[in-house]
Amino acid sequence: MKPDWKKTLLCVAACTVSALFLGAQTGVDAGFSTGGRGAGLTADIYRKNSPEFTSVTVVADLHGVVTGKDINPGIRANMIHNFIISSKDLDGGGKYLFYGGPGITAGYTRDNGMDFGPVAALSGRLGMSFLFNRITVSLGVTADLGLHLLINNQFTDKELSLYKDGIYHAFVPEMRLMVPMGKRSRGNGKNLTGRPSKAVFSVEQGILTTFFERYDNSYLNSDRARNSYSGDRWSDHINSMMLISFGYAFTDRFLVRMSTGYAGIHDEARDIPLTAGAAFFPQGRNCSGFQIFADGGLGLAGSSSRSNDFLSRAGGGWRFTLGGGKKSLDLNLYGICAYYKPDKITSKYSGEIITGKDILDSGSWLAGIGFSIAFNL
Repeated sequence: MKPDWKKTLLCVAACTVSALFLGAQTGVDAGFSTGGRGAGLTADIYRKNSPEFTSVTVVADLHGVVTGKDINPGIRANMIHNFIISSKDLDGGGKYLFYGGPGITAGYTRDNGMDFGPVAALSGRLGMSFLFNRITVSLGVTADLGLHLLINNQFTDKELSLYKDGIYHAFVPEMRLMVPMGKRSRGNGKNLTGRPSKAVFSVEQGILTTFFERYDNSYLNSDRARNSYSGDRWSDHINSMMLISFGYAFTDRFLVRMSTGYAGIHDEARDIPLTAGAAFFPQGRNCSGFQIFADGGLGLAGSSSRSNDFLSRAGGGWRFTLGGGKKSLDLNLYGICAYYKPDKITSKYSGEIITGKDILDSGSWLAGIGFSIAFNL
Protein backbone atom coordinates (compact mmCIF):
# COMPACT_ATOMS: atom_id res chain seq x y z
CA MET A 1 0.00 0.00 0.00
CA LYS A 2 1.50 3.30 -1.10
CA PRO A 3 1.14 6.50 0.96
CA ASP A 4 -1.85 8.74 0.14
CA TRP A 5 -0.02 11.96 -0.77
CA LYS A 6 -3.15 14.13 -0.62
CA LYS A 7 -3.57 13.20 3.04
CA THR A 8 0.17 13.51 3.52
CA LEU A 9 0.20 17.11 2.25
CA LEU A 10 -2.71 17.95 4.56
CA CYS A 11 -0.75 16.42 7.47
CA VAL A 12 2.35 18.45 6.59
CA ALA A 13 0.29 21.65 6.33
CA ALA A 14 -1.42 20.96 9.67
CA CYS A 15 1.90 20.30 11.43
CA THR A 16 3.42 23.46 9.96
CA VAL A 17 0.48 25.65 10.96
CA SER A 18 0.44 24.11 14.45
CA ALA A 19 4.16 24.78 14.90
CA LEU A 20 3.79 28.42 13.86
CA PHE A 21 0.74 28.86 16.10
CA LEU A 22 2.53 27.39 19.12
CA GLY A 23 5.47 29.70 18.58
CA ALA A 24 3.53 32.84 17.67
CA GLN A 25 4.03 34.39 21.11
CA THR A 26 7.59 33.16 21.58
CA GLY A 27 9.92 32.59 18.62
CA VAL A 28 10.13 30.14 15.73
CA ASP A 29 12.97 29.14 13.41
CA ALA A 30 11.56 27.27 10.38
CA GLY A 31 13.18 25.70 7.35
CA PHE A 32 14.41 22.45 5.81
CA SER A 33 15.81 19.18 7.14
CA THR A 34 17.96 16.87 5.03
CA GLY A 35 20.10 13.79 5.61
CA GLY A 36 20.38 10.07 5.08
CA ARG A 37 17.05 9.39 6.78
CA GLY A 38 14.88 11.82 4.84
CA ALA A 39 14.18 15.36 3.71
CA GLY A 40 11.37 17.76 4.62
CA LEU A 41 10.26 20.66 6.81
CA THR A 42 11.36 21.48 10.36
CA ALA A 43 10.84 24.14 13.03
CA ASP A 44 12.37 25.02 16.42
CA ILE A 45 9.97 26.67 18.89
CA TYR A 46 11.51 28.80 21.66
CA ARG A 47 9.77 29.92 24.84
CA LYS A 48 10.37 33.06 26.90
CA ASN A 49 12.75 32.79 29.83
CA SER A 50 13.30 29.05 29.27
CA PRO A 51 16.48 27.01 28.64
CA GLU A 52 14.37 24.53 26.61
CA PHE A 53 12.87 24.44 23.13
CA THR A 54 10.74 22.09 21.02
CA SER A 55 11.56 20.78 17.53
CA VAL A 56 8.85 19.65 15.09
CA THR A 57 9.93 17.88 11.89
CA VAL A 58 7.96 16.33 9.01
CA VAL A 59 10.03 14.51 6.34
CA ALA A 60 9.70 12.22 3.36
CA ASP A 61 11.34 8.98 4.49
CA LEU A 62 13.82 8.15 1.71
CA HIS A 63 14.72 4.61 2.77
CA GLY A 64 15.55 2.80 -0.47
CA VAL A 65 14.68 5.78 -2.66
CA VAL A 66 18.13 7.40 -2.70
CA THR A 67 19.75 4.13 -3.84
CA GLY A 68 17.13 3.61 -6.57
CA LYS A 69 15.64 0.43 -5.07
CA ASP A 70 12.24 2.04 -4.40
CA ILE A 71 10.27 4.83 -6.04
CA ASN A 72 7.79 5.94 -3.38
CA PRO A 73 9.01 7.57 -0.14
CA GLY A 74 7.24 7.20 3.18
CA ILE A 75 6.21 9.96 5.57
CA ARG A 76 7.54 10.45 9.10
CA ALA A 77 7.06 13.17 11.73
CA ASN A 78 8.57 13.73 15.16
CA MET A 79 8.33 16.18 18.03
CA ILE A 80 11.37 16.50 20.31
CA HIS A 81 11.60 18.49 23.56
CA ASN A 82 15.21 19.68 23.77
CA PHE A 83 17.14 20.65 26.90
CA ILE A 84 20.10 22.97 26.36
CA ILE A 85 23.14 21.23 27.86
CA SER A 86 25.58 24.05 27.16
CA SER A 87 25.71 27.30 25.18
CA LYS A 88 28.33 29.80 24.12
CA ASP A 89 28.36 33.26 22.56
CA LEU A 90 30.21 33.39 19.25
CA ASP A 91 32.68 36.07 18.29
CA GLY A 92 30.97 38.79 16.28
CA GLY A 93 27.47 37.75 17.37
CA GLY A 94 25.44 34.59 17.39
CA LYS A 95 25.02 31.63 19.70
CA TYR A 96 26.20 28.02 19.84
CA LEU A 97 23.93 25.44 21.53
CA PHE A 98 24.59 21.83 22.50
CA TYR A 99 21.31 20.12 23.34
CA GLY A 100 19.45 16.84 23.67
CA GLY A 101 16.06 15.51 24.67
CA PRO A 102 13.24 12.97 24.28
CA GLY A 103 10.25 12.94 21.98
CA ILE A 104 7.88 10.88 19.85
CA THR A 105 7.89 9.75 16.21
CA ALA A 106 5.01 8.54 14.02
CA GLY A 107 4.66 7.84 10.34
CA TYR A 108 3.90 5.51 7.46
CA THR A 109 7.19 4.12 6.11
CA ARG A 110 9.18 1.14 4.96
CA ASP A 111 11.43 -0.63 7.45
CA ASN A 112 14.64 -2.58 6.81
CA GLY A 113 13.74 -3.50 3.24
CA MET A 114 10.13 -4.47 4.01
CA ASP A 115 7.01 -2.82 2.63
CA PHE A 116 4.99 0.11 3.99
CA GLY A 117 3.30 0.21 7.36
CA PRO A 118 2.58 2.57 10.28
CA VAL A 119 5.37 3.40 12.74
CA ALA A 120 5.19 4.65 16.33
CA ALA A 121 8.29 5.21 18.47
CA LEU A 122 9.86 6.99 21.41
CA SER A 123 12.73 9.17 20.22
CA GLY A 124 15.90 10.76 21.53
CA ARG A 125 18.01 13.45 19.87
CA LEU A 126 21.47 14.87 20.45
CA GLY A 127 22.58 17.87 18.43
CA MET A 128 24.24 21.24 18.13
CA SER A 129 23.00 24.48 16.61
CA PHE A 130 24.61 27.70 15.41
CA LEU A 131 22.12 30.56 15.71
CA PHE A 132 22.69 33.83 13.86
CA ASN A 133 20.35 36.72 13.27
CA ARG A 134 19.53 35.61 9.71
CA ILE A 135 19.90 31.85 9.81
CA THR A 136 20.23 28.77 12.05
CA VAL A 137 22.24 25.66 11.15
CA SER A 138 21.70 22.51 13.20
CA LEU A 139 23.46 19.12 12.99
CA GLY A 140 22.33 16.13 15.04
CA VAL A 141 21.38 12.46 15.29
CA THR A 142 18.08 10.89 16.32
CA ALA A 143 17.30 7.37 17.57
CA ASP A 144 13.77 5.90 17.44
CA LEU A 145 12.76 2.94 19.62
CA GLY A 146 9.38 1.70 18.51
CA LEU A 147 7.24 -0.66 16.44
CA HIS A 148 6.50 -1.08 12.73
CA LEU A 149 3.28 -2.76 11.53
CA LEU A 150 3.78 -4.37 8.13
CA ILE A 151 0.37 -4.40 6.43
CA ASN A 152 1.33 -5.09 2.79
CA ASN A 153 3.45 -8.23 2.99
CA GLN A 154 3.51 -10.95 0.33
CA PHE A 155 3.97 -13.62 3.02
CA THR A 156 1.57 -12.53 5.78
CA ASP A 157 -1.35 -10.13 6.08
CA LYS A 158 0.08 -8.22 9.04
CA GLU A 159 3.33 -8.39 10.95
CA LEU A 160 4.32 -6.34 14.01
CA SER A 161 8.05 -5.94 14.58
CA LEU A 162 10.69 -3.69 16.11
CA TYR A 163 11.27 -0.54 14.03
CA LYS A 164 14.79 -1.53 12.97
CA ASP A 165 15.63 1.52 10.87
CA GLY A 166 15.13 3.70 13.93
CA ILE A 167 18.08 1.89 15.54
CA TYR A 168 20.21 0.94 12.52
CA HIS A 169 20.21 4.52 11.19
CA ALA A 170 20.45 6.27 14.56
CA PHE A 171 23.92 7.65 13.86
CA VAL A 172 23.17 8.93 10.35
CA PRO A 173 23.53 12.73 10.66
CA GLU A 174 20.74 15.10 9.74
CA MET A 175 21.28 18.76 8.90
CA ARG A 176 18.63 21.43 9.43
CA LEU A 177 18.81 24.87 7.81
CA MET A 178 16.31 27.38 9.24
CA VAL A 179 15.52 31.09 9.26
CA PRO A 180 13.84 33.05 12.08
CA MET A 181 10.15 33.72 11.41
CA GLY A 182 10.33 36.78 13.69
CA LYS A 183 12.49 38.33 16.36
CA ARG A 184 13.60 35.76 18.90
CA SER A 185 12.43 36.41 22.45
CA ARG A 186 14.85 38.13 24.76
CA GLY A 187 15.69 36.58 28.11
CA ASN A 188 15.78 32.98 26.89
CA GLY A 189 19.46 32.89 26.01
CA LYS A 190 18.80 33.42 22.28
CA ASN A 191 19.35 37.19 22.07
CA LEU A 192 21.57 37.83 19.06
CA THR A 193 23.61 40.92 18.24
CA GLY A 194 24.71 40.14 14.70
CA ARG A 195 25.92 37.56 12.23
CA PRO A 196 29.63 36.81 12.00
CA SER A 197 30.90 37.69 8.55
CA LYS A 198 33.11 34.60 8.58
CA ALA A 199 30.22 32.10 8.59
CA VAL A 200 28.97 31.04 5.15
CA PHE A 201 25.85 29.02 4.31
CA SER A 202 25.01 27.78 0.79
CA VAL A 203 22.19 25.94 -0.98
CA GLU A 204 23.22 24.48 -4.36
CA GLN A 205 21.17 22.86 -7.14
CA GLY A 206 22.64 21.42 -10.32
CA ILE A 207 22.83 18.71 -12.95
CA LEU A 208 25.74 16.41 -13.76
CA THR A 209 26.51 13.79 -16.36
CA THR A 210 29.14 11.07 -16.46
CA PHE A 211 30.79 10.49 -19.85
CA PHE A 212 33.45 7.84 -19.15
CA GLU A 213 33.62 4.70 -16.99
CA ARG A 214 36.47 2.30 -16.30
CA TYR A 215 35.16 -0.90 -14.73
CA ASP A 216 36.76 -3.98 -13.15
CA ASN A 217 34.25 -6.66 -12.13
CA SER A 218 34.81 -9.98 -10.36
CA TYR A 219 32.00 -12.36 -9.38
CA LEU A 220 30.73 -15.91 -8.80
CA ASN A 221 28.20 -17.19 -11.33
CA SER A 222 25.47 -19.78 -10.69
CA ASP A 223 27.87 -22.76 -10.95
CA ARG A 224 30.10 -21.04 -8.31
CA ALA A 225 32.91 -20.47 -10.81
CA ARG A 226 34.85 -17.24 -10.44
CA ASN A 227 34.73 -14.89 -13.42
CA SER A 228 36.05 -11.42 -14.06
CA TYR A 229 36.18 -8.83 -16.80
CA SER A 230 37.29 -5.23 -17.12
CA GLY A 231 37.30 -2.46 -19.67
CA ASP A 232 36.31 1.08 -20.60
CA ARG A 233 33.07 2.50 -21.92
CA TRP A 234 31.42 5.79 -22.60
CA SER A 235 28.56 6.74 -20.32
CA ASP A 236 25.99 9.50 -20.73
CA HIS A 237 23.86 9.20 -17.57
CA ILE A 238 22.35 12.56 -16.56
CA ASN A 239 21.21 13.13 -12.96
CA SER A 240 20.78 15.88 -10.40
CA MET A 241 22.76 17.18 -7.44
CA MET A 242 21.45 19.08 -4.42
CA LEU A 243 23.78 20.27 -1.66
CA ILE A 244 23.64 22.24 1.57
CA SER A 245 27.00 23.59 2.77
CA PHE A 246 28.35 25.20 5.91
CA GLY A 247 31.66 27.02 5.61
CA TYR A 248 34.08 29.23 7.48
CA ALA A 249 36.14 32.00 5.85
CA PHE A 250 39.64 32.15 7.28
CA THR A 251 40.34 35.19 5.09
CA ASP A 252 38.33 37.30 2.68
CA ARG A 253 39.66 35.15 -0.18
CA PHE A 254 39.73 31.64 1.27
CA LEU A 255 37.11 29.46 2.98
CA VAL A 256 36.64 25.80 3.91
CA ARG A 257 33.28 24.01 3.96
CA MET A 258 31.40 20.77 4.56
CA SER A 259 28.51 19.66 2.36
CA THR A 260 25.75 17.07 2.28
CA GLY A 261 22.60 16.41 0.25
CA TYR A 262 22.05 14.20 -2.83
CA ALA A 263 24.19 13.31 -5.86
CA GLY A 264 23.21 10.94 -8.66
CA ILE A 265 26.55 10.06 -10.23
CA HIS A 266 25.31 6.95 -12.08
CA ASP A 267 22.07 5.04 -12.67
CA GLU A 268 23.35 2.53 -10.08
CA ALA A 269 25.04 5.05 -7.76
CA ARG A 270 22.70 7.53 -6.11
CA ASP A 271 24.44 8.79 -3.01
CA ILE A 272 24.16 11.06 -0.01
CA PRO A 273 27.48 12.92 -0.15
CA LEU A 274 29.43 13.97 2.92
CA THR A 275 32.33 16.02 1.61
CA ALA A 276 34.88 18.60 2.72
CA GLY A 277 36.30 21.26 0.47
CA ALA A 278 37.73 24.73 -0.03
CA ALA A 279 37.15 27.74 -2.29
CA PHE A 280 39.38 30.62 -3.36
CA PHE A 281 38.17 34.08 -4.45
CA PRO A 282 40.88 36.26 -6.13
CA GLN A 283 38.73 39.42 -5.81
CA GLY A 284 37.33 38.54 -2.37
CA ARG A 285 34.22 36.51 -1.57
CA ASN A 286 32.06 39.62 -1.01
CA CYS A 287 32.79 40.91 -4.52
CA SER A 288 31.51 39.83 -7.93
CA GLY A 289 34.15 37.83 -9.74
CA PHE A 290 35.79 34.51 -10.50
CA GLN A 291 36.23 31.67 -7.98
CA ILE A 292 37.78 28.19 -7.95
CA PHE A 293 36.88 25.30 -5.64
CA ALA A 294 37.41 21.61 -4.89
CA ASP A 295 35.46 19.10 -2.74
CA GLY A 296 35.92 15.43 -1.93
CA GLY A 297 34.65 12.75 0.43
CA LEU A 298 32.26 9.83 0.85
CA GLY A 299 29.03 9.00 -0.87
CA LEU A 300 26.89 7.20 1.70
CA ALA A 301 25.11 4.66 -0.47
CA GLY A 302 22.71 3.32 2.17
CA SER A 303 22.74 -0.17 0.66
CA SER A 304 23.80 -3.34 2.51
CA SER A 305 25.47 -4.77 -0.62
CA ARG A 306 27.64 -1.73 -1.30
CA SER A 307 30.44 -0.11 0.58
CA ASN A 308 30.62 3.66 0.81
CA ASP A 309 31.43 5.31 -2.50
CA PHE A 310 33.99 8.05 -3.13
CA LEU A 311 33.27 11.24 -5.05
CA SER A 312 35.06 14.49 -5.72
CA ARG A 313 34.75 17.56 -7.89
CA ALA A 314 36.84 20.56 -8.88
CA GLY A 315 35.96 23.60 -10.94
CA GLY A 316 35.25 27.28 -11.05
CA GLY A 317 32.49 29.79 -11.51
CA TRP A 318 31.40 33.38 -11.43
CA ARG A 319 29.96 35.01 -8.33
CA PHE A 320 27.30 37.74 -8.49
CA THR A 321 26.95 39.65 -5.22
CA LEU A 322 23.52 40.70 -3.96
CA GLY A 323 22.39 43.00 -1.17
CA GLY A 324 25.67 44.88 -0.82
CA GLY A 325 27.74 41.69 -0.70
CA LYS A 326 25.85 40.05 2.19
CA LYS A 327 24.29 37.54 -0.23
CA SER A 328 25.56 36.12 -3.51
CA LEU A 329 24.64 33.87 -6.43
CA ASP A 330 27.19 31.53 -8.05
CA LEU A 331 27.15 29.93 -11.51
CA ASN A 332 29.52 26.94 -11.35
CA LEU A 333 31.05 24.55 -13.88
CA TYR A 334 33.05 21.60 -12.57
CA GLY A 335 34.52 18.22 -13.36
CA ILE A 336 33.73 15.15 -11.23
CA CYS A 337 35.62 11.96 -10.41
CA ALA A 338 33.89 9.14 -8.50
CA TYR A 339 34.33 5.50 -7.53
CA TYR A 340 31.43 3.18 -6.77
CA LYS A 341 30.79 -0.52 -6.12
CA PRO A 342 27.76 -1.91 -8.00
CA ASP A 343 24.67 -3.51 -6.47
CA LYS A 344 24.37 -5.87 -9.41
CA ILE A 345 26.53 -7.14 -12.29
CA THR A 346 25.46 -8.74 -15.58
CA SER A 347 27.58 -11.83 -16.28
CA LYS A 348 29.61 -11.30 -19.44
CA TYR A 349 29.27 -14.95 -20.48
CA SER A 350 25.82 -16.18 -19.35
CA GLY A 351 23.89 -12.93 -19.14
CA GLU A 352 22.62 -13.72 -15.62
CA ILE A 353 22.29 -10.98 -13.01
CA ILE A 354 24.81 -11.28 -10.15
CA THR A 355 23.86 -9.68 -6.80
CA GLY A 356 24.72 -9.74 -3.09
CA LYS A 357 27.69 -11.72 -1.83
CA ASP A 358 28.30 -13.23 -5.28
CA ILE A 359 29.78 -9.85 -6.27
CA LEU A 360 33.44 -10.01 -5.31
CA ASP A 361 36.08 -7.29 -5.68
CA SER A 362 34.27 -5.05 -8.18
CA GLY A 363 34.12 -1.34 -8.81
CA SER A 364 34.11 1.44 -11.37
CA TRP A 365 35.83 4.79 -11.79
CA LEU A 366 33.68 7.52 -13.34
CA ALA A 367 34.50 10.87 -14.92
CA GLY A 368 31.99 13.57 -15.75
CA ILE A 369 31.03 17.24 -15.73
CA GLY A 370 28.39 19.28 -13.90
CA PHE A 371 26.72 22.67 -13.77
CA SER A 372 25.07 24.23 -10.71
CA ILE A 373 23.58 27.40 -9.26
CA ALA A 374 24.37 28.20 -5.61
CA PHE A 375 22.77 30.77 -3.31
CA ASN A 376 24.98 31.97 -0.45
CA LEU A 377 24.14 33.70 2.84
